[in-house]
Amino acid sequence: MSTKTALTYADYAAIPADGLRHEIIDGEHIVNPAPNLYHQHVSRHLQHQLLMEIELKGFGIVVNSPVDLQLGPHESRF
Repeated sequence: MSTKTALTYADYAAIPADGLRHEIIDGEHIVNPAPNLYHQHVSRHLQHQLLMEIELKGFGIVVNSPVDLQLGPHESRF
């Protein structure tokens, strides 16, 4: 049984800006490497399709990363 306290968005927001990709997953602090070129290529194509089908048709907005995303009390992504 773990006695470690699950981290929250407040903990995530207190992480100093150091240029790394920080996430809180299941209450645990994770640092990930930057995406590779293939990931960025696919991301660009997906974003274009989302822009065409969502934003230009008035259903919502499409944003680029990085942007804070809080999925739950113990799930924060940057």
